[in-house]
Amino acid sequence: MVEPLGCVLHGFKKVDIRPIHTVLLIGGGFIGQLFLQLVKRQGVARIVVSEPAIEKHEALLALGADEVVQPTALIVEQLMARFDIVIECVGRKESMELAFDAASKGGQVLLFGVANPSTQIQVSPFAIFTKELRIMGSFINPHTHEEAIALIEQQLVKVEPLISHRFSLDQVPQIMSDYAQMNVTKGVIVHPS
Repeated sequence: MVEPLGCVLHGFKKVDIRPIHTVLLIGGGFIGQLFLQLVKRQGVARIVVSEPAIEKHEALLALGADEVVQPTALIVEQLMARFDIVIECVGRKESMELAFDAASKGGQVLLFGVANPSTQIQVSPFAIFTKELRIMGSFINPHTHEEAIALIEQQLVKVEPLISHRFSLDQVPQIMSDYAQMNVTKGVIVHPS
């Protein structure tokens, strides 16, 4: 759990988050849930999470989201140009394009989700210019492991409730064949005690 939190911390430190800001997190999976906890600790004005899986909505609200929405066409239209900070945690063409569209004038866009290297997105340079967007990427986790460990030890970021599945080592071959259908947010392999 430390390594992904270290990666998230690296990205989180790139964004200038203030109490007056509204934040949109695109993606409410494990990474989005880590970002949500860090953003919530900053005391921002509002946090909205865009997450298609309804079964994750309750947990996201419990972690501190003010609102969780499904990214339907109507909802996406309502998200346009509303957020000071948009953090994209998915890595898909549509979600990255939404990040640019949802950012308000003077907004910050952090692309954190890992896209396929061949993915191309459409972004209007004029929109970047007129909205004066600040665009950032984040890769890996240089020098953040010690801080991640401290956050977990002090229960400032809770990772235990984010684990959706626990597996034994002998289950791994079956899990690998069935993984796509299992709806795993975060799975761990546990050692028999």
